[in-house]
Amino acid sequence: MAMWSAIPIHIAMANTDNRSHYPLIAIVDFQKVTRESKAGISIREQVNKQHAFFQEEINRLQTELETERQNLQDLQEPKPSEKFKRLRSDYRLKAEKLQRLVQARKRQLDQMFVQGMRQIEKELAQILKVIAAERGIDIILNTARGQNVVIFAKPNTLISEDAKSRLNEQLPNISLAVPQIMTKKI
Repeated sequence: MAMWSAIPIHIAMANTDNRSHYPLIAIVDFQKVTRESKAGISIREQVNKQHAFFQEEINRLQTELETERQNLQDLQEPKPSEKFKRLRSDYRLKAEKLQRLVQARKRQLDQMFVQGMRQIEKELAQILKVIAAERGIDIILNTARGQNVVIFAKPNTLISEDAKSRLNEQLPNISLAVPQIMTKKI
């Protein structure tokens, strides 16, 4: 578990010599904690498993569609018959449905991931409040990539490992709701 300490910062107060309270600041890499936590790993595993399931379904449908396309090519004549035109139209509709299905599956996977991460983030925010209360921390800064608000920090001021350890204890796993699967044949 990582060591931590808070950074005392002197705040100049107008017309007063009261300098007995310096804010204590701690630093957490929120993104790293959520990503490396057991729950975060669990979310990625579940989403990847569902992705593989969806990919099998899509591959099967693509194969069926490709077979149908080849059959259409074999039936093609210089002057297309009404039956051929109808089959070609049906093929196009099935191809469009497959595209919509692919997009829907992607949205479902994204929703699964986002819902899981929201649960982790909510729990982690509560954990950080508890750590702050226990340690008398006044401010917790997030040092996640893209959100860097820390210019310098001693390594012992980081509380990410403590936060991740507690998150692992309090939320070791998240069960994601698997989206309803439409099994209509294309």
